[in-house]
Amino acid sequence: MGDSGDEHLAERPAKRQKRFTFQRFSQRVAQVDVDVYRRLGNVRHEPLPGSSSFFQEQVAECRELNSTEVWLAVASTVNPLCQSMPLLLHHQKQVLDILLEAVKVEAAISLPPILHVLSCLARDLQQDFLPYLPRVLTTATNLVNSGADKHPELLADVFTCLSNIFKHLSKHVAPQLTSVLHDSAGLLYHPAPHVRQLAADSLGYLFRHTGQSGLKTGVQTVLSEAAAYPTAATCDGAGRVLAAAVKGVNNGLHSRAAPLLKLLLQQDLLTPAHLQAQQAQQAAALMPEQVRAVSAAVTGAALDQLLHHLRRGKGQALWECVLSEAHARLETCLSSGSVTQAALHTAARGVAHVAQCVEFFRGSRVEDYQPLSHLLSTLATPALLAPAQLSIPLEAPASRQTSLRSRSEGQAAAVVEGGAVAASAADNVLPEVQQFVAPSLSEQALRLLQAFVAGHDQEVGASHGLTALHGKATQWSSLFACPPIKEVLPAICGLIRPPLGGPEVAQMFGPQLMAAIGRAILAGDALEQQLGMPLLVELCTALKPEGSDSGLPVILTAEQAGVQLAAYINSIVKLWPKLPPASSSSSAASKGLVQASEGGSSLEEAADQRAGNNSVAAAWVAVLCLPHANSNPGQIVKLLQGLIMKTASALEECSARRGVKLAQGSAGEQAEVLFLQCYARGVLALVLAAHDPARLSQHLDATLQLLHQHPLDFHVVRCAAEVASIVTKGERKLPVEQLQAMRCATLRLLCCFEQPAMQHSSSSSSTPKPSAATLEASQILPMFLSIQSQTCTVDSGRQAAVTIGKVRTYLEYGQVPPDQVPAVIRCLLGVLHIRFSLLWSPCIDALAASLQHCSRHSWPLVLADLTTAQASFLAGSSFAATAGTGGGNRLNERSDPAEVPRLFGELRKAMSSGDVHENGGCTDAAVRLANILKAMAKAPASSLEPKSRDWVPLLIAYSSARGTHHPTDTDPTPALHASPSSDSDSDLDEEAASEPSQATALEGNRVREKITQQQGGPCGVRVGAKAWRGQLKEWLGFVGGLQGAKGIFKSDDLKQCVVRHLVDTDSGVQQAALRALQVSPTFDDIVKRRTARMCSLFKVFKVKFVAPYSEQLQKLAADQTLREAMTGFAIGPGAGLLPLLVRLLYPKMRKRSGRLGGKGAPGSARSAILNYLAALDSMELAPLVQLFLQPISAAFQQQRGVEGAMDEEEGSRESGRNLRSSALRFWATVLQRFPEGVDYNCFWPRFLQAVQPQMERMPTEASSVRAPALLECVAAMAASPALAPVLAGQRSVSHAASEITVASVAGDRQAEGADERAAQEVTAADMQLGHK
Repeated sequence: MGDSGDEHLAERPAKRQKRFTFQRFSQRVAQVDVDVYRRLGNVRHEPLPGSSSFFQEQVAECRELNSTEVWLAVASTVNPLCQSMPLLLHHQKQVLDILLEAVKVEAAISLPPILHVLSCLARDLQQDFLPYLPRVLTTATNLVNSGADKHPELLADVFTCLSNIFKHLSKHVAPQLTSVLHDSAGLLYHPAPHVRQLAADSLGYLFRHTGQSGLKTGVQTVLSEAAAYPTAATCDGAGRVLAAAVKGVNNGLHSRAAPLLKLLLQQDLLTPAHLQAQQAQQAAALMPEQVRAVSAAVTGAALDQLLHHLRRGKGQALWECVLSEAHARLETCLSSGSVTQAALHTAARGVAHVAQCVEFFRGSRVEDYQPLSHLLSTLATPALLAPAQLSIPLEAPASRQTSLRSRSEGQAAAVVEGGAVAASAADNVLPEVQQFVAPSLSEQALRLLQAFVAGHDQEVGASHGLTALHGKATQWSSLFACPPIKEVLPAICGLIRPPLGGPEVAQMFGPQLMAAIGRAILAGDALEQQLGMPLLVELCTALKPEGSDSGLPVILTAEQAGVQLAAYINSIVKLWPKLPPASSSSSAASKGLVQASEGGSSLEEAADQRAGNNSVAAAWVAVLCLPHANSNPGQIVKLLQGLIMKTASALEECSARRGVKLAQGSAGEQAEVLFLQCYARGVLALVLAAHDPARLSQHLDATLQLLHQHPLDFHVVRCAAEVASIVTKGERKLPVEQLQAMRCATLRLLCCFEQPAMQHSSSSSSTPKPSAATLEASQILPMFLSIQSQTCTVDSGRQAAVTIGKVRTYLEYGQVPPDQVPAVIRCLLGVLHIRFSLLWSPCIDALAASLQHCSRHSWPLVLADLTTAQASFLAGSSFAATAGTGGGNRLNERSDPAEVPRLFGELRKAMSSGDVHENGGCTDAAVRLANILKAMAKAPASSLEPKSRDWVPLLIAYSSARGTHHPTDTDPTPALHASPSSDSDSDLDEEAASEPSQATALEGNRVREKITQQQGGPCGVRVGAKAWRGQLKEWLGFVGGLQGAKGIFKSDDLKQCVVRHLVDTDSGVQQAALRALQVSPTFDDIVKRRTARMCSLFKVFKVKFVAPYSEQLQKLAADQTLREAMTGFAIGPGAGLLPLLVRLLYPKMRKRSGRLGGKGAPGSARSAILNYLAALDSMELAPLVQLFLQPISAAFQQQRGVEGAMDEEEGSRESGRNLRSSALRFWATVLQRFPEGVDYNCFWPRFLQAVQPQMERMPTEASSVRAPALLECVAAMAASPALAPVLAGQRSVSHAASEITVASVAGDRQAEGADERAAQEVTAADMQLGHK
């Protein structure tokens, strides 16, 4: 030891770090490498000295490295056959048979050397090995199919062997590539993707070492397999093998990639004539168009593999081939005199492949965008996009609609050169192939345009940012003007929505997009109009955000028909509830529309027929677009005021119809009209604020009058808040649609009014009160508005908690204005509906402060919310409302940017924006109930005890809503007497004791039914036991915080309600009930009751009995500390806590299994508790015995109700028999354990009388496998010398003087075990006698 004494300060050795990690299956597969074609070391052309062949050399080497049984047997067999090269050639078939027979998945650890020497055999035999190659491939396929596909290490050995064979025999196998591909089809088209990839990596080497003619034949073979068997596995496998053939090192392409890519992208490389005989039979139903579609799908799969492999700068050859093929197909279409559908479909497939390459990771593989821009300019040729009609005027909507319908019907028929695609066959086509069956060139061109724009989102790679798109919109305007409307609308969605587009892109293509949407609205059919009108609102918002009032209205900037579209929007608002024709300015169009209407002879009748349910939806969109379609503010105001007057008249008509007779759908019609008026008022307020602010006050008065008529409608409240915020120059827009829409709108409206001044603090009475002019205005409601409107994050939650803490301080010091106190309480209760736990704790504290300092205002609101939450919880509505899509005056964002919204769907979403399911949901009823009870528990007892008349019925109803382990709601507590009494007195006491319990149960049922009926719910409990007990603990915790039970409404029923839960099986409920029972120092009012049982019952719960032992009782109630508490808490004779102690321990004895103190604790819970209670006197065990006999209490009244019992249902009788049998078997166990320690003489008369009806069922029960329960009791009595005299009509013998303590019982466990075995033997003998 050193002198410094610092040896203890030496650093401890570092803990050994675990470096081994278990890998997932995908990680193990990714580590498999079968590339044996590139090596850094020198290649030997001859075997080592001493070996005549590579096969002999490797057999000897593997025998030293591998000692598995199967391999050693194979090596010992083939070793004499390969001593020389001539000998190996002579026995080649025999050697191959030996090796292939050993290739089995059962010998997995022997396969690496076997497969390795198999590849060496192919190296030695060369062309002599070719006849055996199909057999080798078949063996490998069988091995993979037998389970090797689930073992990546085994797959690595299999495909490494095949790769070596192909490498050594490449010169001989290349001319036979077709046959090799057929033989390896089981591996190449395996259901598992990783097996297909490994097979493709192995076979790709052969494509690179094949001549041009053989390469073409090989590609045709792969495509023919996919065409003959068009499944997802065959298309994917074919694409993988063709991609593997052109892959190079370092994420590049192979030197021979260009010829293979040209063949892969070549038009009509595969035709039905190239299919073999067996494939032709399989593909008899295939038409040329379907063969082309399958070939294009395989090409797409190959391109996908190549794009994942390549990196930018190494795929120039790929882009050259793809772009040259697309240009060639387009030139073929343009050079011919007439453009055919087949040529257009072929060109569309070529453009689809280009679009696929550009779409990959938003243009990350693009080398240069200039060729792509040139391709888009070529695609913008009208002859390619609309070959049947080069120009269609907007003035003839009827003819336009007819031509579009004929074109869509022609596309649906898919009439192509060489045949038509059968509709029945098209239903079974794969999705990968379906997209290439009769594709639309215009659709693929728009797809390429979206990919091109998305690639310029950022200035990275080959992209120069959005600045490179300036001037392109005019060049590509035909891409929006010529294609069918249904193809253009999804492209517009992708361009104006993230992530592919956005407002900047919309600004660049605004006139073209507006013209396309106008074409859909003015010249489209009903479906196209429904799709176009919501997009018009979205595009107007993107082109001209709210607040930017300068410039020409965006609708008038459309390239074509902007004026007509603006006039149509104005006419919708003007003619409501009728809808104008799409081109009302044209007399010819009006004439055609009138002629098309059935039985219509005027423009009004045609408008009526088009209106229907479309009027509100169309008018809603028109109102939102009106500021973007009209440059005259006065005309906008006039149109909106006229619409408001019409909607007001319509509302009056709806109210009149509802007053006379509720018409079908009138309520929904009124909601839609009210919704439309609210949006019209909101837009009118914005227009007036910008051009005529003096009229805003008058408009606000009219809006508030509407709010007075419809105070509970969300859209009216939102509209009033919008108008009021504009008038007061407050926030123009708050994110109402994010969370709690109704509360946000109401708070916004309240904040627009003048806020009252804060009150002077009541605590500083000595300080002179300031004047009203010096007091600051209240900012409490704006605080809650910020809480309700913000997004729930950790930072915002902390700020909100601080804000609620300030509100609590204001409530404590009386600084809240009296007029605002109810609103503040409602705001606090509204915060509890927000699903964000950081807000609940400060809100609970604030509610507790309000109950203490302003209970006159707060208690009615808290009680109403408590009643509602409890009723919803008991009715089963304890799950939070799921968050839906938000509402508001804008269209909602979607997960799919190309999803086109529909008009009626957007209307329904906007109308449901005030629904809880559509605005973030709310907290479930269970959490709200628990938070309110916590707030009540934190409030002083003096403020809530006078309100007991309100909350006591709720507690009784909740306690009775779901009983404990007893089948009924009546109190199972037997008479707990301090001294013995006669049988007659006991019966009277039992009847008297059951009266308050039954009254409590009836009161609880009556209150619960009343509450559920008030809430409109069913009178039943639909909540689980665990959730019910959780809220019961909160109720008992609240009761435990009261100061005393004297003066509480129905205090005796409340006490009885709490006592019932002492026998609950949940230890937490027992502990909470114990704490609740200590709330009253005296119960004189209960003691004075005439029932002796109730007097004795509540005397034991006085503080003088409970308070000294509260800690021990809590430990006895907890399962974890029960054994420890029983060891240290001795029971004295005559203790007043004995009835309470029995009630606490009885539920733990009911468990048939389980231990105390956790896993591994000695003895069962039942045995430990019975040994603990064995120290009591015989009369002190009376409560325990009565609890034991409680399940068969009905048997004691059998004589009084024999006739009624005969009428019971069979199921009830069977349940009663099972319950009585369980009680009798439990009583038999007690008699076996304590035959002499207790004096049972006072119980035998009643016991024998109660079990007399069981004697009649003895013969029936004796026929079962288990002995009758009554016979077990008789056997237990016969086995004990002290109890056997009872069977002869004599008294039993007891040794009460020798009390059994816990320590003595624990010390005599061995003797008790012997007694138990003897008792079991006697019981078995009696059982056999009983059966006989």
